[in-house]
Amino acid sequence: MPKQLLIVGSGGYAKEVAQIARRIDPSLNAWSPISYVAAAPADIGQPRPYGTIDYCDADVLGGAVTADVVIALGETASRRPAAARYSKLPMLSFPNLIDPSVEIDLGFVTLGIGNVIHQRTVITCDIVIGDFNVFNKGCIIAHDVRVGSFNDIYPAASLHGYSRLGNGCVVGAGSRVLPKVSVADQTTIGAGAILLRDVSEPGHVYGGVPAKRLR
Repeated sequence: MPKQLLIVGSGGYAKEVAQIARRIDPSLNAWSPISYVAAAPADIGQPRPYGTIDYCDADVLGGAVTADVVIALGETASRRPAAARYSKLPMLSFPNLIDPSVEIDLGFVTLGIGNVIHQRTVITCDIVIGDFNVFNKGCIIAHDVRVGSFNDIYPAASLHGYSRLGNGCVVGAGSRVLPKVSVADQTTIGAGAILLRDVSEPGHVYGGVPAKRLR
């Protein structure tokens, strides 16, 4: 019997996540219905692709709903506290949402929970990934990479072999982390940057070719 799927969020990114869910399950065998969860009760009833805003946060957090949940908030600053609230509820589970176009062999990749992996991403082998990451369209994650949790990896970014990404990082569109480079927590790598060296201090912004600390 299909389970209900809750999409936590109601903006543009949430719509993309719902699209992935239906691409995974076009026959509605796994998830039916898809329900969006908005922050405010006033939004309940509004239509969205593949579903409707059926709940606000307070409804779900009150413990009355059993469902699979995807935290469809595109930025870590919002996704992390939402995941902390929702993951306390035992009746909710957090599948990894992997678009059918993704190149991945799950026998060689260790995944946590709640990750969203968008179209045309390539994830090769001997990779370990934590929880609640977003891998946006066309990313490349090479062999022996380690990725923490709550990272935002933007379209066409790449993490090369044996690189290490901490927690709460942003890897900008088209940027590259070169082989064996380690990146500290809460680092932001700007769009198009190429990171050649380890980042050991958390919380800084890097940009350029080669990437240098900007602030």
